[in-house]
Amino acid sequence: MRKALARCIQRRHGGDARRIVASPTSEEVGHPALMSIRTHVKSPVQTTDIQRVSTETRNIAPLVVAPDDYRHHHLGTGDWEAWGHALGPLEEAIADWKVQLDGIEKPWLCWSVVDRFCRIQQRLVLEYGWTPVVGQDPLSETPTILPGSIRFDVNRLLNLPTVWVHFPMEFVYAFAPRMACWHSDLIVSRSNMEHLATVFDKLDDGETAAFRPRGWWMKKELPCPGLACSTTRGASLDQWNHGCGWWKWFAKHPNFDGPVPVDDVDWDTGRGIWYWQKHFKGRVRRVFPDETGHCRMPWQQWKKNMSKGDAMLRYYDIKDLVRRLQIADLDDG
Repeated sequence: MRKALARCIQRRHGGDARRIVASPTSEEVGHPALMSIRTHVKSPVQTTDIQRVSTETRNIAPLVVAPDDYRHHHLGTGDWEAWGHALGPLEEAIADWKVQLDGIEKPWLCWSVVDRFCRIQQRLVLEYGWTPVVGQDPLSETPTILPGSIRFDVNRLLNLPTVWVHFPMEFVYAFAPRMACWHSDLIVSRSNMEHLATVFDKLDDGETAAFRPRGWWMKKELPCPGLACSTTRGASLDQWNHGCGWWKWFAKHPNFDGPVPVDDVDWDTGRGIWYWQKHFKGRVRRVFPDETGHCRMPWQQWKKNMSKGDAMLRYYDIKDLVRRLQIADLDDG
């Protein structure tokens, strides 16, 4: 699996996979954009002119900058390779997120790609004392906001072509005291929901909770820590300071200066969390969401031109799923 992923990375970038995830060179560390980000960590953006910053970073010879077509399609996926040092548009967006979530002490991000599925998620979250904050991918239908939930428009100022659920998780320290989230294609039984909510409720500031399955194979299967996760302001800030958070290609983060090289397979979403835990003594509690209710796209279909919402409706029967999880009373479809 590791070799296959490395070959995939090499084909995409035309070279050694490790050059994409290398630590910043001394020249990069001295670049004004990077230095100012390190100095003003609570305001991780320096300009609203994304083109000007992109042009400046392209002049740094050691820095590999993603092509414009790659950047266009990957900015909203939470990808440091796509953003590089061009962080200007995020400043106003993060300030807007803070306004939207003002007064919400326990926000739980529910990301809508299928409205019926998201309504079930919201009802589960409400039962266990958290506030569903409902976002959506721009390609999906407008979600229903149930009583007790609030709309969280992550993309209101960014206008990105697509946005993934973990996109705002990278910056929790700047807009909320804590935040939980789970995949848009996951629902769980009440007993499993109680496990998740209990762990999330007990997190001290500075702790993160993330998914990591039991078993020796977990490294090879690259489990996504964000399948169900929660973080606190203190943990999020420390992750930002070290450049090890939720976004893909975390070693391209402007603050990343890890003590050891990053493994070729550790490019995916949330892998920075494990690096933060291992090399910076980050405190990560493990949670175990029941994957019975995980409507993952079949492996043979995930590269095809099919949205996650379309795949869920095509390959899964929501009525049967809630019956098996014993939460049919939460489904109004």
